[in-house]
Amino acid sequence: MPLGRLRNFKVGIATHRAGYPLAFLGTSVLEMGVIWIMSRSAAATLLQDYLDHVYPLQPIIHGPTTRKLLEDFYDGLARRDRLAPHTAALILALAAASAYFWQPGIGRHNYFAAVKEAVEASFIWRDWALDILVNTGQEQGTSTFEGVQAWALLSFLAQTAEGASHRFRFLHNCSLAAARELSLHLVDSPTKADPANRAGDENPVNCELKRRIWWHIAVTDWLLGFAGGPTEGTYSVQLRHMSVRYPKNVNDDELETLNDSVDAPLHRFTQMSYFLQRIRIGEIIRAVLDASSPGDADVNISDYNKVLAFDRLFEQALSDLPAFFRRQDHLPPRRPDMLDLQRVLLQLGLLSRRARLHRPFLLQQHGRHGRSGFHRNRSRDICLESTRAVVSLGIDIIQRSLYVNQAPTETATTTTTMGDPVLNKTPGLSVHRLGLIISHLSAACTVLAIYTGSASSSKGRFTEGNGLENGDEDDDDQLNRAAVSHELAQVCRVLGALGTESPVAADLLRNLVGLLNRYRAPPVQQGVAPTVNDKNVDGSGGGTRTRGAHLMKEEEREQQQQGLQQQHNYQHQHYQQQQQQQQQQQQQQQQQQQQLQQQQIVPPSWTPANQMDDGGRFPLPTADVIPQPGPPVILGGGGGAPPPFSLDGLWDGFTIGSSDDYTQLFANLDYYCGIA
Repeated sequence: MPLGRLRNFKVGIATHRAGYPLAFLGTSVLEMGVIWIMSRSAAATLLQDYLDHVYPLQPIIHGPTTRKLLEDFYDGLARRDRLAPHTAALILALAAASAYFWQPGIGRHNYFAAVKEAVEASFIWRDWALDILVNTGQEQGTSTFEGVQAWALLSFLAQTAEGASHRFRFLHNCSLAAARELSLHLVDSPTKADPANRAGDENPVNCELKRRIWWHIAVTDWLLGFAGGPTEGTYSVQLRHMSVRYPKNVNDDELETLNDSVDAPLHRFTQMSYFLQRIRIGEIIRAVLDASSPGDADVNISDYNKVLAFDRLFEQALSDLPAFFRRQDHLPPRRPDMLDLQRVLLQLGLLSRRARLHRPFLLQQHGRHGRSGFHRNRSRDICLESTRAVVSLGIDIIQRSLYVNQAPTETATTTTTMGDPVLNKTPGLSVHRLGLIISHLSAACTVLAIYTGSASSSKGRFTEGNGLENGDEDDDDQLNRAAVSHELAQVCRVLGALGTESPVAADLLRNLVGLLNRYRAPPVQQGVAPTVNDKNVDGSGGGTRTRGAHLMKEEEREQQQQGLQQQHNYQHQHYQQQQQQQQQQQQQQQQQQQQLQQQQIVPPSWTPANQMDDGGRFPLPTADVIPQPGPPVILGGGGGAPPPFSLDGLWDGFTIGSSDDYTQLFANLDYYCGIA
């Protein structure tokens, strides 16, 4: 029986253990205009779980303040008061975030009996939170800070579950509009700096929270401009139109006792350390966008001196990372559970975007003479090295997460992509459901495929314009390509395993299959992959493995060259056909985008929970290049036969016909794998 009202909604407390009376009871009580919320104790449990495991990535709430907000809401519900709708939306959004990343064991609560329950609850709570926000925020002056927090959380969840989708961009724009309604972009303007002009509730905690939420929205907006899709090359938050100081590098329990002049140095680890480094990444991307030409299919910068200048910004940001974010062996023994994940996400964010900055030079040929050739060779190497580092970091953290799902323990011994065993604390949340890492890996996967596919002909290299260069690869370059092919097979197997664990991974795989089938040619015989030097992300250290046993024989090289020449001939003969297919594909994409814009946005259409199996996995459709789903595959660093669940065949015969194909491929890829 409903106990209270949220404007046009009725709200009641569900007595079922999981906090939502749905499919597990065999009945459906999803009445129009009725919101069933979890009990007070359940809400407190889920809030604490959010603070422990999701807050390190989204520190846009204040624990003590939110707890009091929760208590006041349930007190009002018990008195049958007219409730604040945005508070209910925030409680549901926090619960949805906690549920989405929930996994059994490793010291977490047992509120859910299985992963399927948790994911289904997350979808439902997100739907209800969005319904509340959309249907109670139409009147002028109804924006609240809790509403802005709820919009930002729903945006984060959409990105996590779907990548840089249309829904994610819609929710982000809603959070930005709600923040501007409250003038969060002017928190530290000269007018508001005068105590006489401050509202009565503007205590130091509230001011600091407003800075956090505004900077979170602003950075997300800048990163979206470098993520492909309709917002490619643009952003909405102008630095000259905001007056907001950086958030302080302090913990939540220090906020109430600090004055405006107190702040901690960046080398001291706090709850805000990750957040502040993310701001720096966003500022670099904003500078790159300002220097790019709008309207290009890709964020390309014509002035190579600017490319080098921006590369120095990325390089400096990597070297300036605090020790606990720079290398794994600098992590303290008693570190927080989420510190390792924060380290990986920051390095992925810098490395993947640095690789994209240099991506236009990926297919430049080694050995070009002169200063210009030297610089472009360096860009090509930076792109490849950064991408390979992304693959190594992403695979390692995901393997640990999949391992925990199979056998929960306090620690997990994993094997890195180079075969080195390492003992790590298990992640505090289901990292394999985190769309950021999956998108980084998917984009890296295609970069590696482009690099290996460019060997389809000894005469198949792009020049600075649209032409091709002549030239032969040396032995080192061939060995390097073989090693990259080996790493490509590994990341494909990981993505294949993730396809049944994460909806965003499943969607990316479907899109990659459809996109890359346009660029396939008859398979070419591959050489045996050698092992290469192990290096840390900063390029230091590492041991060298023996190559001699894996070197290709001379006759194998000759066979490979013959196969490469055959592939080049195939490529030349069918170039016109590929151009026609490309035009047809573009027309289909435009039609799909028009249909998507015509679809009703509210209420949202999240991934149906009834598509999951009992383990909370999302089956993939049957296809020639996507085997039937199976149990998650935990990969080691060595060779050997690939597991049954593999996507290796997707890249057989991968080739591109011209620089136009190259540019269009990445434009499409960025649309699907956008990272914000």
